Amino acid sequence: MRNYIQWKTQKITYYWKTNGFIGTFTIIKRVVLTKLILHINCVSRPLQLKKRESNFREILNQFSHTKSQFRVTLLVSTFLDIDGIKFFQGGAERYIVELNKLIKEMGGNLEVYQCGASNWQKNIHGVDVFGMHTGGINLGELNRVFHQWVEPGDITIYFQMLLSSPRCNHPSICISHGIDWDAHWLQSNAIQYKKIIKQVIRSIANVSKVISVDTNTINWIRATNSKLSEKCIYIPNFVDTREFTDKPKQNEKFIILYPRRLSEARGFWLVQKNISLLIQKYPQIQIHFCGKAEPFEENEVIRLCGEFPLNVKWYDMAPDRMADVYQSSDIVVIPTCYSEGTSLSLLEAMACKKPVIATNVGGLSDLILPGFNGIQIEPVSEDLLAAIYLLIENPNIRDYLAINAFNSVQVFDKSIWENKWQMIIASIIPHKIKK
Repeated sequence: MRNYIQWKTQKITYYWKTNGFIGTFTIIKRVVLTKLILHINCVSRPLQLKKRESNFREILNQFSHTKSQFRVTLLVSTFLDIDGIKFFQGGAERYIVELNKLIKEMGGNLEVYQCGASNWQKNIHGVDVFGMHTGGINLGELNRVFHQWVEPGDITIYFQMLLSSPRCNHPSICISHGIDWDAHWLQSNAIQYKKIIKQVIRSIANVSKVISVDTNTINWIRATNSKLSEKCIYIPNFVDTREFTDKPKQNEKFIILYPRRLSEARGFWLVQKNISLLIQKYPQIQIHFCGKAEPFEENEVIRLCGEFPLNVKWYDMAPDRMADVYQSSDIVVIPTCYSEGTSLSLLEAMACKKPVIATNVGGLSDLILPGFNGIQIEPVSEDLLAAIYLLIENPNIRDYLAINAFNSVQVFDKSIWENKWQMIIASIIPHKIKK
């Protein structure tokens, strides 16, 4: 204690000499106020949490529960944004929409719970969504309030690995959308990386079953803890082959399509590095970016559109218009760098009979037979450029890959995905399923 007082006295003396009375007083006031605010927050937090819970229960009581044979609760970080306004309409969101339809057809009802800036309830695309006041995106807090505020369903689905830990309902299913701890920025922090791996293992151990969209994740679990891999069931992503199908191209432009979120993980920068080289060699081509963008990528794609207004296009499209986008293209690139499962974009492109180029990351290797139904590359810009050159200059190879892509993707039809999910649900709650 004496050493602490001496250290504080020395600091105050130093501040006095360097900043004078007013400067020293200002610093001391700032420190005292900060400590006071922290103390007030600590004291008032239990009251805040109780108030949030009470408010959420009021919303839940006002919600008109559909009469059904069984109830499924699904926990996800975000389906809408944290204010309950913006729908992201990505692959994960479309998965939930289709799962909701399937559960309703089986006589059940799905409720989706997510992080919220406040408590709220919305219905979008037929899905009942509840925002839980977690103060923003906070997976730990989401896990806590969900298990404390919400009565468990007949089945609980954890839509992300880390959401089923530390608390977990039973019976439960965790859906793995691919390994998402292979990012270079995560692995660069050894302590944080080990912590994530422990959380992943704990999350898998907690649930009854793990539905994995790719075999890459299952093999990782098997290599890490073979006992846990016995919980895993492989159900790859799907494509509606009635909606996404082969139709004649309606334009004469040669279009290279990047049909996904503009981000580092999805390979935006691999394409970006090659744009000037491609346009220099093939001035007639167009490169289309279709999808929402992260902030840095948004600035760059706007710059590219300005530098190459005749060659580079950027737009976003609603899911029910994406078939037209694929059908207007000549080559589709899926250059994922990390965090990938069995890409919906890749499946949709194949169903539209397009030649595809994909990296060998995550679950993409479950979809591509190299040289047969697509070109598989390492996640480096030089390989991507070489593959694009090959397809531009060889229409026979494009046709060969496109035909095989179209034929092979039929085994990923949505009806097969639906049948597998129905069997899983029926096996968990057979007494609840109508005959």
